[in-house]
Amino acid sequence: MWRIHPVGKNLVTMVGISSFGLIVLSYFLFPPWPSVVAMIFFFSFYLLVRYFFRYPERKIVKNLDSRNVISPADGVIVVNEMVDMDVFPEGKARQISIFMRLWDVHLNYVPVEGQIMQVRHFKGKHLAAFLPKSSLDNEHVDYFIKTSSGIILVREIAGLIARRIVPLVNENERHKAGDELGFIKFGSRVDIFLPPSSEVQVQQGQIVKGGQTQLAILPLSSEKF
Repeated sequence: MWRIHPVGKNLVTMVGISSFGLIVLSYFLFPPWPSVVAMIFFFSFYLLVRYFFRYPERKIVKNLDSRNVISPADGVIVVNEMVDMDVFPEGKARQISIFMRLWDVHLNYVPVEGQIMQVRHFKGKHLAAFLPKSSLDNEHVDYFIKTSSGIILVREIAGLIARRIVPLVNENERHKAGDELGFIKFGSRVDIFLPPSSEVQVQQGQIVKGGQTQLAILPLSSEKF
């Protein structure tokens, strides 16, 4: 059975106990065939919730250069473009967005070695995460990370089903690429904003794996706020 991330242990336990109780009630209250259907449904629901919070033993890429940016999430690249961003030099940044499908691992990873400068939580809507406007309109958490090439921004976005984002880092902490960054309950989307001169290594539509797929190489020059 899948190992469960600590973020989801209480919920998985609660769903497991509730499902077991409903299975027992179904056995005694319903006729044979309806009770079998109900028991299968409740047990499947428990397995689905447990699957959402699985905690894989992942081999994070080792010996990375401080400029190497790895994927912060499992999923598919849905945005790879230059966007306006006031906090970056020249008012622009390279945005790479990863849509986390329901069957992807929902744990997110620190994409590059650096110091967590700020963690900001913004309340908002719960639109479908693949929509472009969800990046700003939806509830999200921003992580500003100071790297050897300047500041990058990682944004965890709640979606249509995802309702809670749990940060796993604190401000002023220093982390290596591949450390745990946060957990979006029931998946959604992660945006990463890089200096505009970063060398992108992925394409739109590409499947990526958190902590393993290299997204980009940051520029040599120091770009700061």
